[in-house]
Amino acid sequence: MMNTPKRKELVNRLQEARKQRDFYAQLYNQYTVDLLKMTLYVRKVITTPEISAYLAEHHAQTLRDLTEIVMDVPAPASLG
Repeated sequence: MMNTPKRKELVNRLQEARKQRDFYAQLYNQYTVDLLKMTLYVRKVITTPEISAYLAEHHAQTLRDLTEIVMDVPAPASLG
């Protein structure tokens, strides 16, 4: 087995790649958790009758977009 500066350099590069992978994997996991929390919150907000009525009257397109994204179904035409 080679014990040269080139080997040490390759080992260092591999360790750096692992650190970067771990960093981005953790970041991805945190983003996923944050999106899940946000989805639950938005679903609660847009299914609250008073808020939904206000959004339908003043921000119909936003309500349609949120409904399609969060509920994973096309928004009914009656939403604004």
